[in-house]
Amino acid sequence: MISEKTRWLAIATGCLVATEALIAFGGLCAVSVSALLVSGAILQSDFPRVGRILMWVGALWLSFWVFFAGFLMLGAWDPGTPLSIFGVSAMAAVLLVLACDGAILIEEVKIWRARCGHQGAAVFNPR
Repeated sequence: MISEKTRWLAIATGCLVATEALIAFGGLCAVSVSALLVSGAILQSDFPRVGRILMWVGALWLSFWVFFAGFLMLGAWDPGTPLSIFGVSAMAAVLLVLACDGAILIEEVKIWRARCGHQGAAVFNPR
């Protein structure tokens, strides 16, 4: 089971990105980008397998979308203009997505090690 801290990080990341997408692009289509991640984080305590799958799919989709949109915004940004509040929050969203992806990956490695019986020792044995 994924830890409560990681689930709250996923919910916070999804809500921030959804808010920014709604402001920047409008429409419910922008909000749907983070819906899988938030749904998975909420469902994960009651339905562990479904929640984990939704969190993984949502994190991958959200990462792709945030980094793609971030590169588009970077291309449109004029270096002569100061960063706006939206620009700072967009950078915060990118950092939150990176932190969330890292936390989910670490949790999955812990789950995999516990399931396979690895205790952190070297897997390779040259004998």
